[in-house]
Amino acid sequence: MESCLTGIIYEDQPLKATGAEIYDAAIRKVGMDWPSMAHTMIGVKRLANLRMLAETAIANEIPGDFIETGVWRGGASILMRAVLEKDSGRMKVTSVAVITTKRKTARMTVLRMRMMRQ
Repeated sequence: MESCLTGIIYEDQPLKATGAEIYDAAIRKVGMDWPSMAHTMIGVKRLANLRMLAETAIANEIPGDFIETGVWRGGASILMRAVLEKDSGRMKVTSVAVITTKRKTARMTVLRMRMMRQ
């Protein structure tokens, strides 16, 4: 899952605006570039840590839900949803993105992904 979300599985080239022009697996692993098509830029190491934290919360039956704030393309939320779908069905994941317009006003978009199987 982590390899797919970070673009490692298909060696997704980084965005040229970041200064990098070729795919480098070592850089992508630690999340130091911006993939051009992948769903996250946080890297494999951080995604593995996030997965471990979500699995630990479920295993210890910690009440509550998960939230990702500052969403880029939603990769961390997708990972949390996959973990919850596999291990549980009682929590939900919420993703929050703040979008700034040209008039410098902020608009908040909330996307709720329900984890409960219906």
